[in-house]
Amino acid sequence: MNFKPLRAWRIKAFLCDIVAAATNAKEAEPLLARWYSWVRRCRLEPMKQVAKILNAFDSQLTNGSVEAVNGRIQAAKAKVRTTAPSVI
Repeated sequence: MNFKPLRAWRIKAFLCDIVAAATNAKEAEPLLARWYSWVRRCRLEPMKQVAKILNAFDSQLTNGSVEAVNGRIQAAKAKVRTTAPSVI
């Protein structure tokens, strides 16, 4: 039998229980750590991807600096397009 859907449902249900039961971050933190540990070991790639996304909220890392560099590159490309002579 294929128990992957059942495992995925149990993982989702446990996360829903945490959200419903925890009244503050201090209560939720150990439960979420347990949930995260379970998901990282579950061998279900879609669930692992969800755990990575949720972990990104906690890490406080952003891609702001990368976006700033990208904006400068795009501005430089636009400037070159407008100032370069057309060759046809």
